[in-house]
Amino acid sequence: LTVMMRNNSLGFQKVRVSNGKYAYLMESAQNDYINNKLPCNTMMVGEKLGQKGYGIATKKNFYWARPFSIAILKLRQLGIIADLKMKWWETKGDCEGLPDIGSQKSGPLALSSISGVFYVLLIGLALAIVVAVVEQVKSRR
Repeated sequence: LTVMMRNNSLGFQKVRVSNGKYAYLMESAQNDYINNKLPCNTMMVGEKLGQKGYGIATKKNFYWARPFSIAILKLRQLGIIADLKMKWWETKGDCEGLPDIGSQKSGPLALSSISGVFYVLLIGLALAIVVAVVEQVKSRR
């Protein structure tokens, strides 16, 4: 039994074939996109854990960086970016007009449903502590 997936495609495949017995955590933008694609049998459960934005990388002191930033902020404030997301991801998605499985009664994930994530974190923390102690002991010699 493996908890971690190599990539998002494998994670979504496992969700789709698990018959509701597997949940996959991923960033919300791709989750929203995939949830609007055929076979339309996945949904996001609960609230987003931490909404982050995207940025455009430019080289240092690039002349157009500030005008781009200002233009993007204006588009966001005017709601144009949200409208474009709605138009291209939700309205033009494959699931438009189909019953919304996200409207089915579902609660947030229980701790027992995602306990594997915490086990991996705890094992990693314990391993890091052991390595730190060994390093300290070796450096004192």
